[in-house]
Amino acid sequence: PIVFGAPFLALGAIYIILSNIQMKRIGKGNPADGFNVAIGERTKNLMTEGIYKHTRNPMLFGVFTLYIGISLLTNSYAALVFPAIFIAYMSWHVKKFEEPRLLLDFGDEYERYLRKTPMIVPFLI
Repeated sequence: PIVFGAPFLALGAIYIILSNIQMKRIGKGNPADGFNVAIGERTKNLMTEGIYKHTRNPMLFGVFTLYIGISLLTNSYAALVFPAIFIAYMSWHVKKFEEPRLLLDFGDEYERYLRKTPMIVPFLI
């Protein structure tokens, strides 16, 4: 299991770390809202380069990939139930709350980014 799980853990950790670094350095804020209430200072700059060039939600991809790695390391397919529910919920949440707010904040620039960059899984359009 470690041969299969470790790469997922590493990839997930890389996406989580890089998205946080980029969010702090370039975005200068937090893109997430909790049910239309800002969780932190709102993003000042739209992030479309670096890790955000491949996915609009690298943190979600990283967390999901990390969970897959854990389920492979523990050899538990049942452990995939939580990440499946998590990714389904978060996909809905992003569509319902985050994307409309980012469209308001960044307009056409975000709309172009939305059309060319996959929501969660890198390189899938």
